[in-house]
Amino acid sequence: MSSHEQSAGATGMAGAVTAIADTAAAGYYNPAGLANQLGLGVEGGLTVMVATGSYKGLAPGTTTEALVEGTQPVYMPYGHVAYRIHDRVAAGFSYTFPYGLGAKWPDTVNVDGKAVPWWGRGSMKSLQLFAMSFNPNVAVKLHDRVYLGGGVAVLKGVITIERALTLTDQAAQDIDMKLS
Repeated sequence: MSSHEQSAGATGMAGAVTAIADTAAAGYYNPAGLANQLGLGVEGGLTVMVATGSYKGLAPGTTTEALVEGTQPVYMPYGHVAYRIHDRVAAGFSYTFPYGLGAKWPDTVNVDGKAVPWWGRGSMKSLQLFAMSFNPNVAVKLHDRVYLGGGVAVLKGVITIERALTLTDQAAQDIDMKLS
């Protein structure tokens, strides 16, 4: 996922927004642009990423080729608030998920018309990876054509992996493990 999904306007402009920073999302793309705000600006939304993957190969202990498909939607909200404090001073705050990805494999796979436990569950049942960004910032209009802006970006990365410790071929005897 690229960084222009942090604003509907930025997505519509294919990411070409840093030079036009005239919305509340300027706090994420170009903090100096906050000085162009007229009062209070608020913007928010949700990006949904759906990654899919598949595995095609022989089911263990058979001569049957099986197709296993995995998918996992990842929900990434964003929000921007900006406020012009004075003719020449503005402040803003952005909360975004600049990166995200996920995968979830099925519990069972259809092999010869029979539901068989997913044999890859010992490697991975699901995975989620994303980053959150908290970004407070300030902008000052030094001259009609000179703006200065800056802030702090605090990022938190999160990864969650779920897999099974397979003791036998019976999924009911698995021990579920989660690393986060």
